[in-house]
Amino acid sequence: MIRNPSLFKTMTNFTCEEFEELSQLVCPVIALTARTTGEIRGLLGRQPKLSPQQRLLHFVLYLKHDNTVIFDSHCWNWSKSSACDDALFVASCINTALAHEIRWPSAEERRRLAARTDFKGCLGFIDGTLVEIRRPSSKRLSDRHQMWYNGRKSMYCVNNTVIVDHDGLFIYIDPGYPGSFHDVNCLRRSELYQNWREYFEHTDQYFEYLLGDPGYIGEEMFVMHRIRPRTVRPGQQMDAVDAFNAVHGGMRVRVEWGIGGMKRKWRKLMKKFDCTIQKFPHYFRACAILTNFIQRRRLDMTATEMNAAPDDNDWDDEDNVE
Repeated sequence: MIRNPSLFKTMTNFTCEEFEELSQLVCPVIALTARTTGEIRGLLGRQPKLSPQQRLLHFVLYLKHDNTVIFDSHCWNWSKSSACDDALFVASCINTALAHEIRWPSAEERRRLAARTDFKGCLGFIDGTLVEIRRPSSKRLSDRHQMWYNGRKSMYCVNNTVIVDHDGLFIYIDPGYPGSFHDVNCLRRSELYQNWREYFEHTDQYFEYLLGDPGYIGEEMFVMHRIRPRTVRPGQQMDAVDAFNAVHGGMRVRVEWGIGGMKRKWRKLMKKFDCTIQKFPHYFRACAILTNFIQRRRLDMTATEMNAAPDDNDWDDEDNVE
């Protein structure tokens, strides 16, 4: 595959150079960590059948293609249990080695993001996304299948909160909520909601927020949603409301593009996910991290930030304060 770069990119989503860089960051963690205990590997014991780079490639192919674990284990001459356990282990190694790929912007970065659109102070876009899973067993109270059934979609699924910035990068994810939960219910149980003042700056002259759909009604302290026609007071100009909603929807759709792009890259998220509820957040976070890893290296982020540098005088204008 490496001898044919175009085939390698088609099969893995990575160019040869990108996968080599990914291997240099993740493979040392895979090689030094024991899969069963999670501690530093000792000198004794049986060595893994595959090399760290092969194990990383196996995980990428597992996420990329709509294959079953039986098919993947057959290709690598592994047992099904070993393929499942190692995929989860590699996902945890990726989440540890590349945890910085998903990070909330610093105060300076938030200022740059807030000045890039007509919505002054907008840092990004928030939405929830569903991933279909198998019907959970009812052995434990927390795994009752009624909690994970979404009546609107008529499927068992997991709900995940996702925040995307203006460049399509994931800056916050909170996966693993039952499919019956509404998006706003997932948000209210997140660490972002509990400590939202640490994530957003709110002063009399400047405030930061996210753009979201009307499902986040009631959380206007940091989520701005479009105006519903039934909430418009008599005498207000509907043309202005329609114009606001049009601009709002045109910008907020970027979170849909971000989620769709991630699911398009990793087709495991587009099928009925064949793992337990406890393991799913590790896979979802690894998919988001790998998506950011690819996106950052294919965007000139330095040029983007320089062009988006805010003007300090913009926030002194009375129109912006209003």
